[in-house]
Amino acid sequence: MMKRRVDMFKKVRNSSFFIYFFYLVYSLVYKIILKLKLDPSRVLKKNLLVKNPTRSSLFIMGSGSSINDITYEQFKLIKKNFSIGINSWFIHDFITDIYMFEAGNESWSQASKIFEYLDRDHKNFIQRPILIPYDSFWFDKEIKKFKNNKKLKILYYFVLPFFITKSMFLSKAFKNQSRISKFMNLNSSIYGSGSSIIRAVCLAEELGYKEIILCGVDLNNTDYFYEIEDRHLLNKGIEGFISNQEGNVHLTNDPTKKNIILEDFLKYVKEDSYFNSKIYIASKKSSLYPMLNLYDWNDN
Repeated sequence: MMKRRVDMFKKVRNSSFFIYFFYLVYSLVYKIILKLKLDPSRVLKKNLLVKNPTRSSLFIMGSGSSINDITYEQFKLIKKNFSIGINSWFIHDFITDIYMFEAGNESWSQASKIFEYLDRDHKNFIQRPILIPYDSFWFDKEIKKFKNNKKLKILYYFVLPFFITKSMFLSKAFKNQSRISKFMNLNSSIYGSGSSIIRAVCLAEELGYKEIILCGVDLNNTDYFYEIEDRHLLNKGIEGFISNQEGNVHLTNDPTKKNIILEDFLKYVKEDSYFNSKIYIASKKSSLYPMLNLYDWNDN
């Protein structure tokens, strides 16, 4: 009897109707929360992020050590296109078009050092949207004082989560998320999991970019560009900054820490007919190569 009930529950849970209903209710609740809690100017509007939609390539800038291999000419190419800087990318000299930052991990007290730097040197970022999950500032008391910082263009969004992580059900979720976004105008949501890279990939696809290039997404080590070349921290007056990574595998790709790891997600979306972008990796040093094709810098 119990097994029959469990099987029945799974059948209902995995149906497209239930996934659609879940996204509908979840989205309505969060749209109301954002409307009640925030000034409208602080809420993300995805349609305003892209000023030149003719650019077909989007570069996602992670902080892995392979970033130090990118040449001056390659950075010029990135600048001609569109780019998203992830988390610690504020430490790098290259200014991206937008930034995404997850500040809510209470085990990572270093977030406050990033925001103290941004508060000091806000001139470089004053017109750059900084996208942050709505609940980020509720966990770390050290950064709460920056929540309403008026020097920075901080925009809040809510995460529309992966409902099911298995391949066939992730595809259903993509399909229903796409439908409900059109129906409800989910301008303030970003689809994804607890991984910044996954959220950035989903955002890039939704914005219509045909090519997504992952830079500094190495995963097979926990070395960061600013640890290998400490001039980045020294030049910005950031002292004692360390990452929240442990061991030899990046948290984003550690199955003991995440329900869906980045590697599996990318395998799924490569085959998903509802995902319209091609994803490339910028360096052979990444564990994602050769699963992902290497981006040809010379052909672009």
